[in-house]
Amino acid sequence: MRNVCIITSHPFWSEPLGCGSLMRSRYELLAAISASLRVIFITRSDANCPLPHSATLKVEGPFTQAHVDLLKDFVARERITTCFFSYNLFDQLAASLPCHTVVEIHDVLHLREQAFDAHGHEPPLRIGKEEELESLRRFDSVLCINRDEAGYLAGCGLGGVSYLPPSVPFSPVPGPARGPWAGLIGSNALPNVDGLKHALGAIARLPHVVIAGGISEVPMLDTVGESGIERLGILPDVRAFYARINVALSPVRFGGGLKIKVFEALASGKPVVATSHSVAGFPEGIAGVVEVEDDFTRWNADLVDRAAAIRLPDIESYFAENFSVAKCRKLLQSVIA
Repeated sequence: MRNVCIITSHPFWSEPLGCGSLMRSRYELLAAISASLRVIFITRSDANCPLPHSATLKVEGPFTQAHVDLLKDFVARERITTCFFSYNLFDQLAASLPCHTVVEIHDVLHLREQAFDAHGHEPPLRIGKEEELESLRRFDSVLCINRDEAGYLAGCGLGGVSYLPPSVPFSPVPGPARGPWAGLIGSNALPNVDGLKHALGAIARLPHVVIAGGISEVPMLDTVGESGIERLGILPDVRAFYARINVALSPVRFGGGLKIKVFEALASGKPVVATSHSVAGFPEGIAGVVEVEDDFTRWNADLVDRAAAIRLPDIESYFAENFSVAKCRKLLQSVIA
C-alpha cells in the first residue's frame, strides 16, 4: 500500500507557470497511484496549503531538530511509505525520516552555476559539485526532468537516479487564423530576461509578437517604440496566451534543467523557434518539432514560417511518445514505495 506525502516549500497549487504546472501534474499522478496522498507545506509566510489532506508547517527562525522530530512522528503515525520532496531543500530531514524518500530536481545546481558564470552572470545560488552530490545522496531516489542531467548524475556515481519527464495531456489550442503570429511567455528570471535582451532586435522586426508572463513587464520592452509587440502581462490561464500565437519562441541561452516553456508549447500543439540550449535534455526527435537557431540575426519571418509549417500530427506523435501521462505514471510508480 502506497501512502505518499509531498513535502514542499513552494505553493505549486497557485503558481501559474513552469514549475507550478509541473508539480501540479506530479500531484495528480501521485494521487492516482497512491492509496493516500498528503501534502506538508513548509513555509515562513502566512500562506496555507488549501489542498485536501494537507498541513502547513510555519517556521520562524532556523529549521530545527524539533521540526524534524515533528515530521518524523507524522510519517510514523500516518504510516507514510514515501515522502516526495519538491526541490532539494530538506536533505537533512530526508535522511532522518523512517520511509522511502524521493526528491525531484529541476536542474543540477552546480551545472547551472557554471552556465551563469560562463555568460557573465551571478547565479542565484552557489554550491560545489561534491556538496551537491553529498546532499542528493541523502535521498533514496533522485528524479531529473532533464535526460542529460540524469545521465550526468549517474556518471558521477550517484545512485538511485532516474529520468522522469514532465507530463500533461496533449491539448492543442487553436491559434489565430491570420499570421503566423509568434510569441514567448515566461517569468522575469535572469535567463529569460537575458534571452529577450539578445533576441529583442529580431523579435521587434517580426510582423506580430505576443509576450506574456512577468517577462512582458520588463522595462526594456518600453524601448522598442512602434512595433508589432503585444504585451499580455501575467495571465491566470496560459491557454489564453497560446490562443494568441501559432509559433512559440524560446531565446534562452543558459540555465539548467528542462525548459518547461518549450514543453508547455508542445503540449499546446505549438511548434517552437528555439536556441539549442532551450531544447537541451529533451528526448530524441525534438528537432522534428522545433526550429533550432542560435544566431538571433536569423530569427526572422521566414524562420517563423518554417516553424509554422510543422504539422500538428507530428507534434502530437512526439509528445505522445515521450510525455504521455501513462508513460510518466509507469515511471513514477517504479520509484514510489
